[in-house]
Amino acid sequence: TFRTNLKLFRQTCDVLDARLVIAKQATLMAADAPPKQRQRCRYDYHGFDYDAHVEAFRGIYRVIEQEIPAESIVDVTPLSGEPDYFYDHIHPTPKGTTEIARIMSDFLVPLVEGREPIRQEGAPRIPALAVQRNP
Repeated sequence: TFRTNLKLFRQTCDVLDARLVIAKQATLMAADAPPKQRQRCRYDYHGFDYDAHVEAFRGIYRVIEQEIPAESIVDVTPLSGEPDYFYDHIHPTPKGTTEIARIMSDFLVPLVEGREPIRQEGAPRIPALAVQRNP
């Protein structure tokens, strides 16, 4: 299951003394999406409908929040439901990949540089990593 995989990732990082960072994935699917936007979502391949997909993603986000410390979660979901950012239910357009990369790099670059990450307003603070470099 997804929960088991997250636990394995977390435990592996603990053994390796590595920092695990998980992103909550953005999608075109949003509960309040208009019908035209819903039609762009290719949920028919999965055997369950649009609303079930929205709920499935909510479930995934809940598992992430339960299994991963808040300061190790990068929330990309504010991009969800934005039609300019997605070709279909999940595949980002160039504009979408640019925004996803911006959010991720705002979080990751400072960590690699040993500084505090830039967080979205209201997100928990995370201490910078002490990066060891080989001499």
